[in-house]
Amino acid sequence: NPWPLVRPSAHDSERGKPFTRDQEKAVFAAAEKAGGGWHLACLLARHTGLRYSSVARLKWGEIDLGKGLIRHTPPKTARHAIEVLIPLVQPLKDALEQAQAARAGAEPPTRPEKATASMRPLDARHVLPLHAACYPHPQLSGGPGAFAGILTAAEVGEGYTFHSWRHTFRTRLSEAGVSDDLAKRLGGWTEDATAARYDHAERVEEMRAAVEKAR
Repeated sequence: NPWPLVRPSAHDSERGKPFTRDQEKAVFAAAEKAGGGWHLACLLARHTGLRYSSVARLKWGEIDLGKGLIRHTPPKTARHAIEVLIPLVQPLKDALEQAQAARAGAEPPTRPEKATASMRPLDARHVLPLHAACYPHPQLSGGPGAFAGILTAAEVGEGYTFHSWRHTFRTRLSEAGVSDDLAKRLGGWTEDATAARYDHAERVEEMRAAVEKAR
């Protein structure tokens, strides 16, 4: 920071706070009622710790439902060559299977009538095509709508954002007694810009047990 007397703005790792268990239920209920793919987006964030930048643009090619795994390189950590390998807990796996089945029998997604010119074309390769088309502005006309509206409907109070799901995921891992090392591997957290690439292959089952404990 070249201006030591000026407090820097908060970055993603500092913004927001975790939901309580009751707040989780309220947000899920509000997201399901709101539609627009928000319920699946919340499930993904809650059980993987992925940021909205990853959730919104996650592709089916990064998900192996047979093995129950997501293999993804978050945009924020791509420069560090950090790939996260996240086992799918059963509720999330079920939701993804349902979404994939619905996709298989549906017509290719079409541009909403109220879509603004800034919305990108919808791409069926994305798990949440509408979110991917609008990212980073889900509030665009024809989009899924602002997540702030879901938080208001859930009455969770001030200080929460979609990023609170990432804080929640990390908090549940801690509550379940998951080691810091495993938590860092699951969430792609790193403390410096020279973090080594993680090799997850030998620890998949250990990580699977960790996310199951954190449900």
